[in-house]
Amino acid sequence: MTGAIYTIVFDYCGGTYVSQVVAASPHSAIIEWGRTVDLSVMNVSEAERGIVVADLEEQGVVPLEGLVSVWCSTVLLNNILGTATIVL
Repeated sequence: MTGAIYTIVFDYCGGTYVSQVVAASPHSAIIEWGRTVDLSVMNVSEAERGIVVADLEEQGVVPLEGLVSVWCSTVLLNNILGTATIVL
C-alpha cells in the first residue's frame, strides 16, 4: 500500500455515501474515488463514469478553511450537484 487512506463522504440526491481510497494526495484520492465508486447505489449509470472523473479532475479539491486535512469537491450527476468531503 502506497499513499494514505482518505475517507470520501459524498452527499448526493438526499443520500450520504462513505467510502475510502488509498492515494498520494487529496486530488488523486477524489480521482481514484471517481474511478472506483459503485455508481449504481446512487442510481447513476456506469456510462457516466467518464463524465464523473472528468468533472472531478476539472473541479479539483479545495481545502476547508479552519480545518486540518479536510477538502471539498463537487460533481454534477444527472444535472444534480453532489458534494464530496475528503478527509485524511
